[in-house]
Formats: sequence, structure tokens, C-alpha cells
Amino acid sequence: MTITAAQVKAAGASAAPSAQGRHEFTLPEFRALLDYDGRTGNFYWRVDRYRVVVGSLAGQRHPSGYWMIGVGRRRYLAHRLAWLFTHGVWPSATIDHANGDRLDNRIGNLRAATVAENSRNSRKRSTNTSGFKGVSWRAGSQMYRAYIVKDGRQYGLGLHKTPEAAHTAYLEAAARLHGEFASAG
Repeated sequence: MTITAAQVKAAGASAAPSAQGRHEFTLPEFRALLDYDGRTGNFYWRVDRYRVVVGSLAGQRHPSGYWMIGVGRRRYLAHRLAWLFTHGVWPSATIDHANGDRLDNRIGNLRAATVAENSRNSRKRSTNTSGFKGVSWRAGSQMYRAYIVKDGRQYGLGLHKTPEAAHTAYLEAAARLHGEFASAG
């Protein structure tokens, strides 16, 4: 459910249009409209207007898999709002969901990351046919190839008889190269 600029004003907050004509809100203005529960990662409305009831869950799941909350004429990613509510500033970097669940907006699950770090924590691609991240089938050799990408460069980790063995090689390299952002996929 989206809250309009008029509802924002009625709640005692104001919105100033940005250079792009969108309404940008400050932390105090958001706090006048929303409560954030850092233990559950959920936002709840503090206003009771039209179809919005005080205490109801704010936002909805976007087709991208992220939770979005509409305020004014703009939708905000809930994980970025969670960062704002907890740290008092908009995140300057990408916000990564440590467990890979785009709907888990608990502050303990959110961390600042570079775009590269965030992509390291990604799941296996939907086009993956081996069933394992970092593993592909090599028809010429009739073996599974393990590989990993770091800083835009792909590194081969050898050929293996089974996809499980190739994935083990990937996991070892991911732990070494990706550290806390390593993901099994």
C-alpha cells in the first residue's frame, strides 16, 4: 500500500520534491509514518488513513523478490529503509542480505557490500544445468569443470569426475577468495 504526499502531511511530516520531481523523505519523516522491528525485519504503518490501518504490515513483495514500501510517489526497498532506521543515514553502498533471502530484512542479516561482494553472495543461475554453483559440464572431456570468478576474472579449478567433487573445489576456493561473502549457491 502506498501512502500519498497528502497523507504524509496529515501525519505531521512533509516531503520536498527532489530535482527529479520525486518526493524524498528524511529519517524523521519516515519515522512519523513507519515503525521498524529489527528482530523481524518488518515495517508497520503508524498512520491510519484510507486503506492503511495503524499497525498493519507496510509494503508488498515486488516481482524482483524484494520487499517494497510505497511512500509519496516513490517505492523504497525495505532493506535500505532498515539500514536508514538503524544507522541514521542512507546506505552509501549496496546492501547485501547475508543469508541470500531478499525478504529477510532483519538488521542482523543486512551488511554493506560492494557490487562485486554482493554478486559473490548470489545463488546459482537459473540456467545452471549441473545443479551446483561454479560447476559446468565439459562434453569434450566428459568431466565437470569447477570455476570461480573474482574481480571480473574467471579462474579454472580443474576437471572432476562428479559434479559434487567439482562443487567441493568451488567451495574451497570461494571460502579462500570470497571470505564472508562466499555462497554455496
